[in-house]
Amino acid sequence: MAGKECGDCESIEFMLNELRKEVDDLYKTIYKGNGSPALTTRVTNLEGKLKGLRERLDEKTQHIIESHQTKFDAINDKIESKFSRLEGWMDGQINPLRNDIVENNELIKELRAQTISTTRGSTAVKAAIITGVAGILSTVLYLIIK
Repeated sequence: MAGKECGDCESIEFMLNELRKEVDDLYKTIYKGNGSPALTTRVTNLEGKLKGLRERLDEKTQHIIESHQTKFDAINDKIESKFSRLEGWMDGQINPLRNDIVENNELIKELRAQTISTTRGSTAVKAAIITGVAGILSTVLYLIIK
């Protein structure tokens, strides 16, 4: 059995050596590199490139935002200018119409007053004529009956 135990020891030692070789190989690959830069160096380089890319994207985004804000402000100013001119034009068109309406209302009031006074005057004349005719008729009837 002693021989079998030594065989087991050798296989365990062999397995330990294989694991040590794999760990050393991984250590070499990760920290020292295997003909190319080590993974940690490569990761650091990638992080630096990503940071630079992020900064450039932030600058571009800020530039786009500022550009769009400038365009928006210019469009807003143009719209306000056009509305101001439209307001002025409308005031120029509406004020004369408003004045015409006020003048027409005054004329209508004057015509209404004249019509009322003419109607009252003609009614008074009619009443006077009727009263006069009635007086004449009553006098003629009185003379005929007497």
